[in-house]
Amino acid sequence: MPSPQYPSLRCRMKISKLSIRNFKSFSETSVVFGPFTVIIGPNAAGKSNFVDVFTFLSDCAHEGFANAVSLQGGGEYIRNLRAPPGETTRISVSLDATADPAKVRFFRDGSRVIEAAALSGTYTITLSSDGCTISEEVITASCTYTLAGRDGQVSSLGEGEITLVRSADGTVGCTVTPAGLAPEPECTPLVPTRLAPDESILESPAIYPTFSPLVSRLGTFFRRIGHYDLDPRLAKRASEIPGMAELEHDGSNLALVLRTILADPEKRHRAWSLIRDLLPFIEEIRVDTIAKRSLIATVKERYTSGTAIPSFLLSDGTINLTALVVILYFEEKPVVIIEESERNIHPHLIAKLVSMMQDVASSLGRQVIVTTHHPEVVKYGGMESLLLLRRDRAGYSVISRASERAELEVFLENMGIDELYVQNLL
Repeated sequence: MPSPQYPSLRCRMKISKLSIRNFKSFSETSVVFGPFTVIIGPNAAGKSNFVDVFTFLSDCAHEGFANAVSLQGGGEYIRNLRAPPGETTRISVSLDATADPAKVRFFRDGSRVIEAAALSGTYTITLSSDGCTISEEVITASCTYTLAGRDGQVSSLGEGEITLVRSADGTVGCTVTPAGLAPEPECTPLVPTRLAPDESILESPAIYPTFSPLVSRLGTFFRRIGHYDLDPRLAKRASEIPGMAELEHDGSNLALVLRTILADPEKRHRAWSLIRDLLPFIEEIRVDTIAKRSLIATVKERYTSGTAIPSFLLSDGTINLTALVVILYFEEKPVVIIEESERNIHPHLIAKLVSMMQDVASSLGRQVIVTTHHPEVVKYGGMESLLLLRRDRAGYSVISRASERAELEVFLENMGIDELYVQNLL
């Protein structure tokens, strides 16, 4: 399908790798990510637990570590129940920011201004054995250094690394390599400040002021991760006028978000083009006010002779597809995670839906991650996009990339990838 262009909304930072240890049903695993990922597996394989890694990181940056733990049900439900006593829980995320590096400036040798551009980095958080406090946080950024002289000339100083380490006692230290480029002492905290045991550096970026832009950039990225599990019953209801401007996790404020989109002529045109491509029988969408307190979406269909139909009478599939257009093209998220995106959608539209997701990943630079049980999503997603989740004999969730399993190539010579999934061979 044709791709609407939004150059100003293109996302620059990407997740390149995720490693986890003793998190929920996982013992230890690592996953390399591309722009579009389809996660499949039988019931209770650990798909929701895998998605919870991203939700936890987002909550740490947005709500604070203590609330993030509470939102997962407590430390005992974050930590793998079968983990050996005393073992910690760890989450490590590698990021690529080459297209738009985070930059920090500091002084060296009095008047020299050093600029460090972080091209890639890793954030690692290690939780104590009870899962309720932080044992260690490490932010590592691979940088290129430049020198800004008094005459305005800029010269290269080569490459190196900035590492921020928050220890179990709450102190934060910094190492800059090469050591000769480390900032002046006055650029560093004069009196070390300690973080609380349940306080993340992501929620206190100014604790090391020189490098706070780097920490803030990382926190903003995690906060902007979008996780959606749409409930059409809630999305059909009227939305209270005072409400979130961004779409809620379950889509319950869809009417409110649609009102904002439709009020902008350019966005209205884009949304209309995308929705009509999926639902050509829709002739008009608008949002009406009820008693000056609520908003409800109404639709005119080709089959209803111009009569406006309120959203609570629309099909679940129509509501879900409309919400998916909003999520993919109008919610400015660097990472979009959608659970069972094909829910309530007719199989003949699955190909268009998957194409839309792939288009968003390529044209807008957003990473799209979906979980599914639907063979059509598996079929059109392609082997290179599939992550397979299963339980091993010990009961741990294990994740692998379908394209790395050589034995599947033999089966693919005689049957399609969707048939492999239906026959439980994936």
